[in-house]
Amino acid sequence: MEKMIVTEYGRPIMMQKVKEFTQRTMFLADERVIPYAVFALLVSGELVNVGNFDDLDTAEISQIILDIFTEDKKAVFDVNLEVFGIKKFLEMLRYVSADSETLYQTLVSDLKRQLKSGELDVSFT
Repeated sequence: MEKMIVTEYGRPIMMQKVKEFTQRTMFLADERVIPYAVFALLVSGELVNVGNFDDLDTAEISQIILDIFTEDKKAVFDVNLEVFGIKKFLEMLRYVSADSETLYQTLVSDLKRQLKSGELDVSFT
C-alpha cells in the first residue's frame, strides 16, 4: 500500500505527490475567514486543504505531526485531530495555565520542541 494522508474532509493524498505542507489564511465566499488552514502543496502545483484550525498552535502542531508521519513507517494517516486528542490536550493546557498566557505559550513551545526533536515519541507504527 502506498503511503498517504487522508485530509480532514476525507480526500486521500499520496505522500509521494506532496512537495511540502504549508499554512495559509483561507477566505471563504461568505466573508468568513479560517485563520490557520494547513495545505499540502503537490508536485503538480495543486494546493489541497488538509485541515482548518482556529489557532496557530494547533496548526503548527498538526504540521509537525505531518512531517513526523512523512518519515514514519505507517501507511495511512487520517488528519483528524479529535482522534489523536490534540485539540483536547491544548484546551487542557489553556485551562491549567488560565492565569498566565506566558505559561501557556511556554508549555506549547516546549511541546513543539519535544515533537520536533523526537523527545516525545509519536510513532505511527
